[in-house]
Formats: sequence, C-alpha cells, structure tokens
Amino acid sequence: MTMKQIGLSTITSQKVQFLRTQRERIGTGVEIALSGNQTSQALKSLKQTKLPIETDIAMATLLDSLTNSRVKIDFGDSKNRASLEVTLESENIYKAARTGFLERMVPLPEEEILARLVRLSALLKPPFGETVKDMKFRMKAVAQNLADVPADITIFAINLVGDNCKIWPSWSEIAEIVNYRKLNRQRLLDSLDYQWLKQQGE
Repeated sequence: MTMKQIGLSTITSQKVQFLRTQRERIGTGVEIALSGNQTSQALKSLKQTKLPIETDIAMATLLDSLTNSRVKIDFGDSKNRASLEVTLESENIYKAARTGFLERMVPLPEEEILARLVRLSALLKPPFGETVKDMKFRMKAVAQNLADVPADITIFAINLVGDNCKIWPSWSEIAEIVNYRKLNRQRLLDSLDYQWLKQQGE
C-alpha cells in the first residue's frame, strides 16, 4: 500500500528551484487549466461550503481516493505551512488530482465580492471620518485583494468579519483571516506539482 503524508513543513527553496527548472522538461500536466463548466461547478460547490477546513479535507480525501491509499494530514495554520508527499502512479492520476485541487481554488468573481462587501458595510460602522466615497474606494480595494482568494475562504472571511466586528476592519485584519488559508492551498498544489516532476526526473 502506497503511503503519503501531509505535514507542516514548507517547500524548500531547492524544491521551488527544481519545480522551475523541471517545468520545461515535463511537457504535460503542469499547466492544466479548468474549463468554463468546471469553474462554474467548482464555484457553486465552494459557495455552499461553511468552513474552509472542509475544502482542505476534501483535497486530502481526493488524493486518498485517487491513489487508493491512506492519508495522514496535519493542516497548516497561520505559522506553519501545509505540504504533502505523495506517490502518483500515473499521469492520469496526477492530472485528476491537479484538476481537483484547482477546482478548490476558484475565486469569487470580483463583482460578487464587491456585492458582498456592500452588504457587509450595512452591518458595520465606517472608520471614523470616512465618507461614502471613501468607503466605496475602500471596498473596491478589498475586492481587488480578494480576487485571487478561493471563494469559500473569501465568504468565510466576510461572514466572520460581519459576526465579530463593529467597525469596518483594516485590510490587515482581513488578510489575517484569508492569507494563510490561501497560501496553504497554493503550497499543496505546488507540492503536488513538485512530486510529479520529481518522479518524472528520477
């Protein structure tokens, strides 16, 4: 039985360099992109997710189902970053895993983020002295910053702010909620690419 482990260690600079240099050598797989229908279905699923950790667990479960082996997982947090080690038995398994990972990283459309922020603004006091024009500018800037964050993480962050804040938060307060969660998913995807490229180079 093939074993794989998801731990808290970061991808080292050596791994990152290996990924960059091998990307040209391996002509298939790494640049897999989602179709419009896949993106739409993935977004629908992410919008129904209550907690981002559910999506992270789904990523591990996907690997488990594809490789038919056990998963040991320790999720990264704001100080420790997630990574994984996995044996990918074939290119088809790698492609299926990468597609599944990408589906769990689809962001909300920026206009939808902005609409959610407008609703949030009705629940919170604006920062002292800010005008309606200032708030519109602030919300647009936040929406742009969230434009590449997985949809479930963005929704979770907006809901968390709405439930716990009285005054519109600074970007750093929102970033504290979203950034490490987004980075952990990206690192899992990077680890998957690295493992596949490493196997091809052996």
